[in-house]
Amino acid sequence: IACVAVMPQAVNENRVWSSGEHASEEITNEILNHDALARVVDVCREESRRSDVIGYLGQSRLGILAPDTDAEGAELFFGRLTRALEKASPSDGGRSKAFLHAGYCAIADLSTAGVEPTEILRRAEVALEHAQVPLYEHVALNFDSITTV
Repeated sequence: IACVAVMPQAVNENRVWSSGEHASEEITNEILNHDALARVVDVCREESRRSDVIGYLGQSRLGILAPDTDAEGAELFFGRLTRALEKASPSDGGRSKAFLHAGYCAIADLSTAGVEPTEILRRAEVALEHAQVPLYEHVALNFDSITTV
C-alpha cells in the first residue's frame, strides 16, 4: 500500500496584487490556492483507480491511499498527476498555474510491517512537509529518503 499526500502551489505572474507585488512573489494567496486545489481534486479523481481512496486532509492537502502500490507505483502515480495537471492548467493566463508538491510512503507488505494505516498517512504528510520548497516545479519526496524525522 502507498499513501500519497499532495498539495498544490499556485502561481499567477500576470496578476498584480493590491500591494503592488506580483503573485509569483506571493505564493499562498487563498483564492489562487482554492482554484488550484479544485483542479488537483479533479485530476486526482480522473487519475486514481477504483480501489484508491481520496480524502481531504485540511490546509489544501489531499491524501490518496493506493492499495497494491509500491514506491515505484507512487512515483508513477505522481507523474500521471503532474502530466494531467499540466494539461488542465490554463495557457491564457486567466487562472493560476498549479505546481504539485507531494510526499509519499509505501509499505510493501502491510500485514508483516507492523505499521498502522494512520502511520502511513502520517509519514506521507511528513514527507510532504519536507517537499514544500519554494520552487515553481513539481516535487515528490519519499518518506524513506528523509534522514531526520
